[in-house]
Amino acid sequence: MEYEYFNREGEMLKHETLAEALQDKDLYRVDATNSVGTHEYLNTGAGWKDARDLNGWSYAQDI
Repeated sequence: MEYEYFNREGEMLKHETLAEALQDKDLYRVDATNSVGTHEYLNTGAGWKDARDLNGWSYAQDI
């Protein structure tokens, strides 16, 4: 599994591990990629949600 981390402005954040990234107060979006595809998870303020579950809206298309 590979992860990419982004702030609210869409700028990529650099982190060595997912655990480290989750401690970053600026972290807003995590793209998790595996052999099947990419899923986006957004920090909604009420927890992390799969972007596809938020009223059918997605920040980017699945790869």
